Amino acid sequence: MKVSLKWLLQQSGLKGLRCIAGESLLNKKEIEGISVLDNPNATRWVKEGELVITSGYILKEQEKINTAIIKELIDAGCCGLGIKTKSYLQELPEELIALSKKNNFPLIDIPFYYSLSDIIDVVYSRFNTLENEKVNAKQKLMEDISDIFFSKRGVMEMTYRIAGFFNRTVLLLDEDFRCIYAAKKMSQKEICSKGDVLKRLKITDDHHDVFRFKNHHDVNVYNLLLPGEESKTTMLIVEEDSMLKQEDILLLNRCGKILAMGIEQAKKQRADKYFYDNIHYKEFYDYIAGFREYEGEELFELLRFINFQPQKRRILLLAEIHSEKLKTEELLQILETQVQKTKETMGMGMVVFSYNRKYMVYLFPSDSKTNLDFAYGAKKLADNIINFISQKEMKADIRIGISRCSEDEEGIARSYREAEKALDIGEKLQRNENVLVYNDLSIYDYFIQYPKCDEATFCNRILELREYDEKNNTELTITLLKFLESKFNMGDTASALYIHRNTLLKRIAKIRELLHCELDDMKELLPLCVEACAYDLFYKEGK
Repeated sequence: MKVSLKWLLQQSGLKGLRCIAGESLLNKKEIEGISVLDNPNATRWVKEGELVITSGYILKEQEKINTAIIKELIDAGCCGLGIKTKSYLQELPEELIALSKKNNFPLIDIPFYYSLSDIIDVVYSRFNTLENEKVNAKQKLMEDISDIFFSKRGVMEMTYRIAGFFNRTVLLLDEDFRCIYAAKKMSQKEICSKGDVLKRLKITDDHHDVFRFKNHHDVNVYNLLLPGEESKTTMLIVEEDSMLKQEDILLLNRCGKILAMGIEQAKKQRADKYFYDNIHYKEFYDYIAGFREYEGEELFELLRFINFQPQKRRILLLAEIHSEKLKTEELLQILETQVQKTKETMGMGMVVFSYNRKYMVYLFPSDSKTNLDFAYGAKKLADNIINFISQKEMKADIRIGISRCSEDEEGIARSYREAEKALDIGEKLQRNENVLVYNDLSIYDYFIQYPKCDEATFCNRILELREYDEKNNTELTITLLKFLESKFNMGDTASALYIHRNTLLKRIAKIRELLHCELDDMKELLPLCVEACAYDLFYKEGK
C-alpha cells in the first residue's frame, strides 16, 4: 500500500513540513514504509520505497558521515529523508541540501514541535485506511460478479467488471486459444482478427506466460484455466506494465470460479446451435431488447464478435414463427437459406440468430443500394420466406415485422423496437398480412405513444359522425372510411359499399355538412386520413 510524499506534506495534522530538495518527485515518490535513522549503520537496513526520518542527532557536526548517509539512502532506493530541525540541528547542513538537490533526492524539513511518532502515526493510519478500502473493493467486486451471475446478465459483463477492477486487459479464450472476449485496454481488433488462434510462446509453472498477439506482438500474461470438469476456457490477464501480485492472483482465482459458472449458465440458456456455437447472441439480444445497456468500446466489442457491421446501414426482419413440425435449428436454417439467396441476387450481408422463439435477420446492403431499393429488397425477402414456408406445408404460422433503415449506433436497438411494434400494431389492427412494415404503420405508433385519455382527440370528428349514425340510423362513418380507403375514388367507394353512385353523392354531401369539410380538397382530406388511422386503431368495430 503506497502513500505519496506530496500527500504527506498536505496533511492538516502536519502543517509546517517543507520540501527542501527533490520537489519534482513529490508526487512520484510513494511511501511504502518508514524507517528511523538513529545511527550511521542503520542505512544498511533501509528498504526500497521507505521514508527515512531522523531527529538529526547523528548528523550533527559530521560532514563526511552526512554525505555518505545521503549516498547510501539514494542507492537503497528510499523515497526521501525527513530531518527534524531546531532540536539537534538548528539548520539543515548545506552539504546535505546541495547533495540532495544534485541527485533530485527529496529532503523534508520536519519542525521541532513534531515528534517522529507523529509522522509514523499519520502514515500508518493512512495505510490502514487504504487497506480497508482495498478489502472493501475486493468484497464489492465479488458481490458485483455474483449479482451478475444470479441475475443472468452474462459472461461479458463479468469480464468487463474484472478488467475494470484490475485496470488491465482481460481475455477469455476457447479451447483452441481463440479469443471469445477482450475487455478493457486493448480491443479484440488489436489482439487478433476474428477467428485467429493466439500462439502461446512460453509456458511457466507459475502461469506467467507469453502469448503472441496480432502482428507478432508478444505480450506477458497471467494464464488461468477456469475451473470445472468440462471447462475449456482460459482467462488471460495482460501484464505489460507490471506483474500481478499474489493477492491479485488469489482474487482472480475466486473470480474465475464464478466466471466458470457463468459460462455454464450461458450454455444451458442457449436454445439452439447458434447459442452453443457463440455465447454472444444472448448478450446482443438483451441489448436490442432493452434488458441491458452497452456503451462505447464494450458495445463495439460485442458487435465484432457476431460479425455485426455497426457503421453500415441495416434493416431488421423480426419473425415470429410457430411450428408443430420444425425445430428452432431447422427454422433458422430456412431463414439463412432464403437470406443467402437474397444476398446473391441483391448484394446484402446478414446476421441471423434466434432467441426466445423470435428469429432476427439483420440485413446490410451494398453501398450502391438506395434506402428505397434496400427496403424493397427486405420486403421481397420477407415475402419469399413466407411463400417458401407455405409451399412446403410446414404447418408453421409466421409473421414478420420490418424496421426502417438506420445507420446510427442508436438505430441498432431501435430497429428491434420498430420491427416489434410493427407486429404489435398489426395485431391491434387485426390485419391479416404476414409482413408488416413499420414505415407503413409509423402513424399508428405515434398514436400509441400518447396516454389513453388522448385517444378521442385524434379522431373526434369521426367519433361525432359515428354518434350521428347511432342517433339517426345512418351509415355515414363507414361511407367516409371506405371513401378514404378507396383513395377518394367515387366509383370504387360505391362498389365497396354496394350502393348506387347517387346514394354515395348524397352521403358525401351530408358528411361535408356535418364535418364542415370539403372532401375534394387534399389539405382537408389529409387530416381526415390521419383521424381514420386513429379510429382504426382505437375504435373500429370489434376492437
